[in-house]
Amino acid sequence: MNIVTQALCWLFILSIFGIILIHCTTCNPGEYEIKGECCPMCTPGKVVSKDCTVSGNTVCVPCVDGTYMDHINAVHKCLRCRECDSGSGLTVEQECTYQSNTKCRCKDGYFCQRKDCDLCQPLKQCKPGERIKELGTLYSDTVCKPCPEGTYSNENMSSICSKWTKCTEIGLKEEKRGTSTSDSVCSNKEIRERYTIVFPSIIMMIIIIIMIKCKNTDNNTAEARTPEQEKGGG
Repeated sequence: MNIVTQALCWLFILSIFGIILIHCTTCNPGEYEIKGECCPMCTPGKVVSKDCTVSGNTVCVPCVDGTYMDHINAVHKCLRCRECDSGSGLTVEQECTYQSNTKCRCKDGYFCQRKDCDLCQPLKQCKPGERIKELGTLYSDTVCKPCPEGTYSNENMSSICSKWTKCTEIGLKEEKRGTSTSDSVCSNKEIRERYTIVFPSIIMMIIIIIMIKCKNTDNNTAEARTPEQEKGGG
């Protein structure tokens, strides 16, 4: 092997070794490798505009409105801020900044079992005939319980089931039995019926007593007249 051939072989080996060294470059934390150079990463709120060179550091630019970057990075584009879709039951909990994404939560009257939720469900509404057992939260649905026998609720989202009115205990007659959504219906019909019978009887008795008294008065007057009064009258 002549000198020229040996030189070419060594040059080839050194080239391969150089390529391996370039690709095996290990950068420190907070740096990224580009073309064999370790460049400083950009801080949160900024992204790379121009990679570093032998003579200059990485050029970073701030994110613009509607975008953010929440970690050190070597990317060239900021992330788009999340939108809280009202149609999906979401509302803004914390606005987006250049260094943090928007935080959404379920709006009032909605819930989701996960904190980072894309779709919230309407809270269940307890209907008449039910009461609230557990009130809903942002992360759990409302739990309703049917009113037991002898009780009722006649409004949505009632916290209690009220007892039926016991008509007989207040001197009334039960016209309609209570249901899970309505109270018993009481009336004084029985009392009216009693008065309908008793009152005319009392009036009749009073009339009879008056008639008897008037008759007795006439008899007493007739007996009290003397014979002379009767003769003079004749």
